[in-house]
Formats: sequence, C-alpha cells, structure tokens
Amino acid sequence: MAGRAQIPNKSSALIAMIADEDTVTGFLMAGVGNVDLRRKTNYLIVDSKTTVKAIEDAFKEFTTREDIAIVLISQYVCFLLTLGACVLFFIAWFSMQTKMRVKGCHY
Repeated sequence: MAGRAQIPNKSSALIAMIADEDTVTGFLMAGVGNVDLRRKTNYLIVDSKTTVKAIEDAFKEFTTREDIAIVLISQYVCFLLTLGACVLFFIAWFSMQTKMRVKGCHY
C-alpha cells in the first residue's frame, strides 16, 4: 500500500547505485533509495569532482554490507575508472558470488 513504510526482514535486500545524478534520481523516484539508522545511503552520486578513490570506497562499502544484493554502476562511471579499478571491481564481485554460493544463496 502507498504511504506505508516497508519493514525490512531477513529476506529483503537493496540495490546500491554508483552513477550520475540523473540515473540516481530516476532510481530514487522509483523507490530504490534507502537511508539506514546510521544515515548511510545505498547510492553514490558521481560528478566531475568525485575522485576514483571515493568511487572505489563506495563500491567496497556496498559489497561488504549485508543488506545490499546488487551494485549498479553506470556506464558513465565505468568510463571514469581505470582498467585496474575495473579489475578490482570484478574480483570483488567474483568473491561476493563465491561467498553467496558458500552460504547457500540461490539466484
């Protein structure tokens, strides 16, 4: 129902986003955004002033959070990253998939 806050449970998971302002805004309008009790969001808005280190840190944070299942990275952000950073992202993604298989998660 509209207007009711959804109560998170053990089976709920979030989508995290690392993207430009327009992409993140679209997903937020669709209801994907989340702010937890520690005031941590599930998105990073990347603009011309955002450093590669900030993007990498956000990715590492999103992949270690238990409540996030998918990390969406826009093509705009991928163009900003170096090959080394993309390789690190793939390694982190692969290790996350392995952890999910070990825990018995089905996807």
